[in-house]
Amino acid sequence: AKLVDYNTTRLDHIEDYDYVVVQSLEEARERLKEWQNASAHFKAIDIETTGLGVGIYGKDLITGVSVSYDWEDVEGAIENSTYFPFRQEAFSYNLPLEFMDELVEAVVTQPDSVSILAYNGVMERNGFFHEGYNIRVDQDPMVLSQLIDTKQMRGLHSLKGRADSITGLKWLELSEIFIGCLLYTSPSPRD
Repeated sequence: AKLVDYNTTRLDHIEDYDYVVVQSLEEARERLKEWQNASAHFKAIDIETTGLGVGIYGKDLITGVSVSYDWEDVEGAIENSTYFPFRQEAFSYNLPLEFMDELVEAVVTQPDSVSILAYNGVMERNGFFHEGYNIRVDQDPMVLSQLIDTKQMRGLHSLKGRADSITGLKWLELSEIFIGCLLYTSPSPRD
C-alpha cells in the first residue's frame, strides 16, 4: 500500500475529530460507555477482518471493531470514533475476545430512536454472526451509494472512496494509520 506523505498531504481536518484506538480494557469500557450513552440519533459500527470469508462457512475472523457517533460541543459537531482491536497481529494490546460480548450488548440494546448504521452492513452482520452474535444494523449507506451511482468499479462504493469524493479531503486507510503498528494519532479535540 502506498503510504501518505505527511509533509505534502493535508490532514489537519483529522484533528477536529476524536479518534481513539483503545490501549486497555478500562479505556475500552470507558469509550464504549460514552458511545452507548451518547444522545446521537445515528451511531455507526464497522468491522475489520482477516479477509472476506466471514460468512457461516468462512475462515476469516473479526480483528477489530470501530464504533462512532457525532456530538456537539460549544464549537460545533465533533465525530467520536473508537477502534477496539481484538486479533491485530503485532499490536502491543488486543482486547480479550470476551469484550466483544459487551460491545454487541451495547449495540443491540440501543433504543429504537437510535439508528445503527453499518456501511456494507451485510459484512458486519456476517462477521458478527460468524463470531456467534446477532448484531443490529438498521441502515446501510452503501445501498444508497449504489442507488446514486450504479456503476460497479473497484473502490467506487467503498466508504473511504465516498468520503474522499464527497468531502474533497484525504482520509487515511487502515494501512496508513497502523504503520508497522505505530499509530497515527491526532490531538483530541477535548484537550
